[in-house]
Amino acid sequence: MYFLVLGVTLWVLKLSAATKPVTGLT
Repeated sequence: MYFLVLGVTLWVLKLSAATKPVTGLT
């Protein structure tokens, strides 16, 4: 359960980090 939450948190952070430059350009 703990690893699942940690994995989702890391996935969201990685997703937001990947989309941040894109939103910054527009």
